[in-house]
Amino acid sequence: MPARGGWGMWLGAGLVVLAGLLLRGCRAPAASRTPAAPVLAPEAYVRWAQALATQGAPDAAQAVLAQGVRAHPHDAEVWRAYALALDRAHRWAAAWAAWQQVARLAPTDSQARYEVALHQAAAEPTAARPALQQAAAGPYAVAARRVLRAVEDGLAVGHTTYARVQVGRALAAVGRWDLATWSWALAVRQQPTYAPAWAYLGEGYHRLGWDAAARGAWRYARALAPHDPLPALLQARAAQQHGRPFTALAWYRRAWAAAPGQPALAAGLAVALTQAWPGHTPEAVALLTYPTRQHPQDADAWLTLARLALQWNLLPDPALPALRRALALNPDHPQALALMGHAYARLGDLDTAQQFLLRALRRDPGLAEAHLYLAWVYVDLGQVAAAQEHLAWAQRLAPADDPVHLLARRTAQRLAASP
Repeated sequence: MPARGGWGMWLGAGLVVLAGLLLRGCRAPAASRTPAAPVLAPEAYVRWAQALATQGAPDAAQAVLAQGVRAHPHDAEVWRAYALALDRAHRWAAAWAAWQQVARLAPTDSQARYEVALHQAAAEPTAARPALQQAAAGPYAVAARRVLRAVEDGLAVGHTTYARVQVGRALAAVGRWDLATWSWALAVRQQPTYAPAWAYLGEGYHRLGWDAAARGAWRYARALAPHDPLPALLQARAAQQHGRPFTALAWYRRAWAAAPGQPALAAGLAVALTQAWPGHTPEAVALLTYPTRQHPQDADAWLTLARLALQWNLLPDPALPALRRALALNPDHPQALALMGHAYARLGDLDTAQQFLLRALRRDPGLAEAHLYLAWVYVDLGQVAAAQEHLAWAQRLAPADDPVHLLARRTAQRLAASP
């Protein structure tokens, strides 16, 4: 239940106002009052705006592009530049309208269709299916399908606010933290007492660099649901991103106290423990085995243990036994198959590694980490062309800030630099 007075009520009201201001900033721009200027060629407006943005004047760049679309209302490239500028300014509703104009002017433009679909998913998930299905037939298929699944799964529950939260999580997973934040802001506007929406909105604010607003959103989420581990978990991750291991450990302990036994929380607490106290790996492994004892039939619990055991180079024990248990529970688990392939590659058995990784990709062709691990196997086998192909897929499938994307890019750069 929401706080009924005191700081909780005032904090909640203030955060609703903040979310409202965020949404108000998403509205279409008012008509410019700039005096009439000579009409330039379409590409001149784009270059002029790029120069202004490079000089640190994004508002001026946006104004130039607004002039450009008025001067050339039928030029798709000026509209594209304008849409991108509006997205960078977090004016997402106006950006959505601009992307729709790009799509009308260039019907075969797959990027425009994809952007229209993502913006509609954030703003109107109940009406986003057709646009996402269209985008899922093009080069952005993997990301579009992921968001489409979130829309369908969220709406199946019959709770629109929940659907907005899940769509926001999918948008974040494909690297669009900006649109994810918009989705979560709309969720709290729709239902201000829904704690998970506030928790994820805090993460969105944090990702956009609005840390004070993030702390306020998380504080309000905790006031609404004191026993929910989610706000503490998200604050712990934020502390890790800022390089504050002891703060992260404190928040993970708080999350764990609220919901002990969850594999994801065990993993986070174990990692935080090793970051704050290097050399405490045995204690971290003991913590990871707790969910497997409590939920021995949960494949994800065994997979979590295996993943961190591989990260800490605990081969063959306990990584391989945990992976075998996960696959015994779910023989077609793509991530378990991929990690098993990676484990055998680390042990030098490249043939067995390749078999497991190919099985993982047959089960889930969009699993970026399986493409990365298979590329490393091909590098060791001297099959450079095959390695480059899978590195390209790993970069295409993983968001730009995902470690898989970064590792794939670095591996590709090293291969390109090799004689």
